[in-house]
Amino acid sequence: MHPIAELVKSVPVVRAFLKTGLWKRVRHSIVLMAAPRATGITFTRFLRRPSQADALAGPVYSFLRHGGVREALRILVLGCSNGSEAYTIASVLRQAWADAEFSVHAVDINRDVIQKAESAAYSHREVFSTPELPDAFVQSTFDLEEGAYRVKPGIRRQVSFGVADILDPNLAHVLGKADVVFAQNVLINMRPRMARRGFQNIWTLLKPRSVLFIDGMDLGLRTKLTRQFRLRPLEYKLEEIHSEAERERSGPAQCSYSTLEPLSRDRPDWQRRYGTIFLRDDA
Repeated sequence: MHPIAELVKSVPVVRAFLKTGLWKRVRHSIVLMAAPRATGITFTRFLRRPSQADALAGPVYSFLRHGGVREALRILVLGCSNGSEAYTIASVLRQAWADAEFSVHAVDINRDVIQKAESAAYSHREVFSTPELPDAFVQSTFDLEEGAYRVKPGIRRQVSFGVADILDPNLAHVLGKADVVFAQNVLINMRPRMARRGFQNIWTLLKPRSVLFIDGMDLGLRTKLTRQFRLRPLEYKLEEIHSEAERERSGPAQCSYSTLEPLSRDRPDWQRRYGTIFLRDDA
C-alpha cells in the first residue's frame, strides 16, 4: 500500500489538497476520533515563540514582581516533550534577569521523552529546527561538545523533570501551585470534554497571582474557560504571537494539527479569543 499511497500523493491536485487548512482540520479530527487523547503527537522547538519569550521576560516578570515580591518564582511546564521549552524558559529568564531566582519543573506523560529531556543533549537538527534561531540564544544556552549541543550547566540546574498526567484529578497535589504555568499544544490533542477537564486541572495549579501560557487549544473553548475562571488576557505582542503560531502550524511538520484561525479584530472578544497569555489576579 505504501507505494500506492506515494503515487497518489504525487498527483498535483492531491498534493495541493494535502497542504490546505481543510485537510489539516480533517486529519486532526480523524486523529482524535481514533484516539480521544493523541498522546503520541509531540512537536516542540527551542524558542518557538520569540514574542512569548519577550512577554515572559518583560510584562509577565514585572507582573509577578509587583509590590517588591522577591521570593523565587516556581514555573511548571506541562506536556514538556523533549525539554526544549523548559530550557528555553530558563535561558530567557537568566539572560533578561541575571539576579532572578526561579525554578522550572517540567512534566510529560511519556517517560521516553522525559529521559531525552533529562539528557540535556541535542543534535544540530533538533536545535536549529526553529527558523532563524538567534545566535545569541544558542551561545547563551548551549555548549557544543563532541558534535552535540548540551544545555549549559547553570541552566540545567534550574530545570527538573518528572512524569505526570494533566488529567490526573490529584494533579495539584502532585505538582503543587506555581507562579507560571505553561500548557502549550497539550489540550489540542484532546476531545473537548477531556480538554475541559485538563483546563480545570491546570487552573488548580495557579497561585492567586500567577500567569498561564496556553497556546494550542480550541479557540472557542479557551475563550469560554478563561472567561469562566476570570483570567485576563495579556495584550502584549498578542498579534505577533498569533502570527508566529500561524506560521508554525502552516509547516509540513504540523500535519496532525488543525490550522489556526486568522486573527480578526472585528470580534468583540478578539483579545481573549486569540490571546495565549492570561493573568490571574485574585487580590
